[in-house]
Amino acid sequence: MALHWRYYIALISVFAFVAFIESQTTLLSKLATSYFQPSIFWSQAALVALLVKVFVQRGALGALFGSRLMLTLKEWHWLNTSFITLFISLALLAALFGFTAQVQTNNLTQQIWANYKLFVQPLLLLLWPPVAIAIFNKRSLNQKAH
Repeated sequence: MALHWRYYIALISVFAFVAFIESQTTLLSKLATSYFQPSIFWSQAALVALLVKVFVQRGALGALFGSRLMLTLKEWHWLNTSFITLFISLALLAALFGFTAQVQTNNLTQQIWANYKLFVQPLLLLLWPPVAIAIFNKRSLNQKAH
């Protein structure tokens, strides 16, 4: 299955939707300091993915590609859980690093904050989907074998 690129398209779709919401509301600039804006952005992305899951049984991935992929509801649930977990993980990491950078205002902490935003977030966004899909494929094969 070609889930990898579909996972990335779903990520981009959620980003675009959250960015559109932000452009209409300027919520990030009103709510938080720059240290917590990434955390709020990722929280909004998780919220969007959760809301899609509430209204579409197969979730965000299923809403985009459900007719093309013949997966069970259990498989859709697992994929969407991993999708939402990515956003929650990014939000928590951003909050942790942002809080540390805000409390400790020395040069090293600021450098760690900058490196987190520049390297860790993109790396997680690039590596999470292949790892999640590999785990998904292994789980699916194990379940079909039983």
